[in-house]
Amino acid sequence: MRGSRSKGHGGVAQDRPRAGAYVSESDYFQVNWQSAFWGTNYPKLLEIKRKYDPQGLFFVHHGVGSEDWSEDGFTPSAKYVFPLSGYAAEL
Repeated sequence: MRGSRSKGHGGVAQDRPRAGAYVSESDYFQVNWQSAFWGTNYPKLLEIKRKYDPQGLFFVHHGVGSEDWSEDGFTPSAKYVFPLSGYAAEL
């Protein structure tokens, strides 16, 4: 299925290589998803995300900051210290 879906997007991608995408109906395997879904806003969005969610608790596949998690979403990167003891008290 992935191959046929990617082939279908190929023509559009060639005509409009930086046209972007609607994240809720995106290609799960999108390459360069930060740019495709969030464009030039991504660095600022990531800065805001890390300010208000420093433990990276809230994430979705291809959401801002999700590169800090494993592809399956079960393992945070080494920069996060778990368990989240005391995190609720900060809220």
